[in-house]
Amino acid sequence: MALEYMVDRKQIMILAVLAVAYWPMTAITQEAEPTDDPAAEQRNVTYEMAAGTVWQVEGDDRVQMDLPAPAVAILFRTDKLYVAFGHSGAAVYDVSDPDKPVPVKQVHPPGEQVTGFFVVDNQVWMRIVSTSAKPIAVGEILVEPGPAPVAADAVTMAAFETNTEKKPPSIEMTPHIIGLFPGEVKLDVGEKHGVKVGDRFSVFRTIEMETHGEDRFTGREFAAVIEVTAVSEDRAIAMLWRGDRVSTADEVQPVYPDHSVSKAFPRRLSDIAEVSAVIRPILNLDGDLGLAGLGDLSGIYYGSAYFVGVRVQPIGFLVTGTEKMFGLNATAEGGYDGRAFALGAGVGVAFATGKQDPGYETDGGFVLSQIIRLGVADGLNLTARNAFVNFEWGSVQGKLDIPLTGRTDLFIEGGGGEFVGNSLGALGVFTWLKGNGDAGSIGLSVSTGFAAVWHDVGDEDEDETDIDDEPLNGDGEEDEDQNVMAIGPMVSVGLDYRFGF
Repeated sequence: MALEYMVDRKQIMILAVLAVAYWPMTAITQEAEPTDDPAAEQRNVTYEMAAGTVWQVEGDDRVQMDLPAPAVAILFRTDKLYVAFGHSGAAVYDVSDPDKPVPVKQVHPPGEQVTGFFVVDNQVWMRIVSTSAKPIAVGEILVEPGPAPVAADAVTMAAFETNTEKKPPSIEMTPHIIGLFPGEVKLDVGEKHGVKVGDRFSVFRTIEMETHGEDRFTGREFAAVIEVTAVSEDRAIAMLWRGDRVSTADEVQPVYPDHSVSKAFPRRLSDIAEVSAVIRPILNLDGDLGLAGLGDLSGIYYGSAYFVGVRVQPIGFLVTGTEKMFGLNATAEGGYDGRAFALGAGVGVAFATGKQDPGYETDGGFVLSQIIRLGVADGLNLTARNAFVNFEWGSVQGKLDIPLTGRTDLFIEGGGGEFVGNSLGALGVFTWLKGNGDAGSIGLSVSTGFAAVWHDVGDEDEDETDIDDEPLNGDGEEDEDQNVMAIGPMVSVGLDYRFGF
């Protein structure tokens, strides 16, 4: 009996010890059981972006997020995912429950494109292409004012649902740029992939962005819109619009409706040089028939935000049996050159000579010039040039360019001068025969109008001059024969060539 009692007592003690040890294990096991609260789960979820698509990554699992537009950059912080859509603005998603991301804000800065995000003092900011920035804060909803007040939640979801309807059309594979030509690109997609003439694609470029004191990050910017002009079974040729430049490393996607091209205000091309020449023969209606005309020559380099070059404008000439004249203004010029305007100055020399039997006269001088352009060089713009010879007014020229199509402009030009006697008024058309204005492009211009060239020659009679020191003939009238002149209708032809460095 004693032995039995001892065994039972030992069993009871062992059971008691096991119960004490098992109770906290049971409690721990119960606490570790899954709950319906996602916040209670410790999940290692990250987000990645590829080809405009955002993926939720958890271990080996990848889930594509449903977005209203192709993404160009993302930023994941704690339980918020910030997504930039370029021209389509940006959005903030609450991803505290990774299985049910909720859009909490949609912003669309008018006329700007959101290309990424950066953090300053724990505040998330949008990066926009205009180089300005504005904070994006959860809880504040930015919408365009409507005709009547609307609840904040309703506005947010309405904006999100509207953008969802604007998803770009899909094709069977992602296009890639496999060839570059002046003003054109070759794509590795064709009819069998659903591509047809007239289709447009958006081109994105991956760039490294600064974060104002924070680490640099990589994002995408909208680079160009291309339009298919020819297609085969598995290849396509697409046209670049004026001012656009792409590379084979850029990403191509079906165009999003907010992406458009601008003939009047295209992008500014840099790191290119332009050589141009214009000749304007004049049909002389005032005197003997002969050879007369006006011309221009120039060579200009356009850098990141400046221009430098040489310009010879005008070049005037006249040759007949009894009269000859030749004159020019030549300047080296440079200055600021941006997308919206350009402003510069130049220095150079002027030369003019004329002959009318028996008179002969040659003049020369020092030139200071001013240049201003309002508008983009390859878009809608007004350019004016003013020159002073020996610190006196010498000449002025002006030109208005009005874009008509993606390759063609209408232009109006005019001006005149005294030192190199000339006047001009013309209406013409310019078109890129090859290319879109980038390196390798060739342009042609033609115009028609009225022009004149002249130069004062002959000796003045000091005893017979009026108060304005004009030479007088024997009848006391101005002697018009003291001018070598050609005046009449003219036509012009010009060539432009651009090349890169």
